[in-house]
Amino acid sequence: MHGDTVPNLFTSSESENPDSQYGRDEDDYSWFKFRTDPTRKAEALLEAFARAYISMPNLGFASLLTELEECNDEVAKRWDWGVEYAAVGHEYVWLDRESGFGPEKRRLYWQVKDWRPSAKVWELCRGIGAQRYSQGMEEALLDLYD
Repeated sequence: MHGDTVPNLFTSSESENPDSQYGRDEDDYSWFKFRTDPTRKAEALLEAFARAYISMPNLGFASLLTELEECNDEVAKRWDWGVEYAAVGHEYVWLDRESGFGPEKRRLYWQVKDWRPSAKVWELCRGIGAQRYSQGMEEALLDLYD
């Protein structure tokens, strides 16, 4: 894939030196260049995720995740960043265990560290499965990082 085909998700000041706001020197770890906090443009992806799945009343599971890795002092930490959904009657064993929820209601699991979506995206995600299930929804902000 050519670099010019990948959309730039940063404003020009962010893309010039995303570490400057944290007082880090990018030469210290030039191999490590990613953001752990999405820009506003990530909201469009989450909104599309929610809108697509709202129109699927028989959906059992949905997941929009990416794995991130952070290395400090040569110690790697990995985590999934994103949102996951499970419908009524569908067990999501490890997330249900972490949250204490069960398959009696729809479940929405956010694994986004300190970041939060806009109210619009949050409400759209809460609408997944609502057309079919009236049992309500349980939500969890999970901190499942290594």
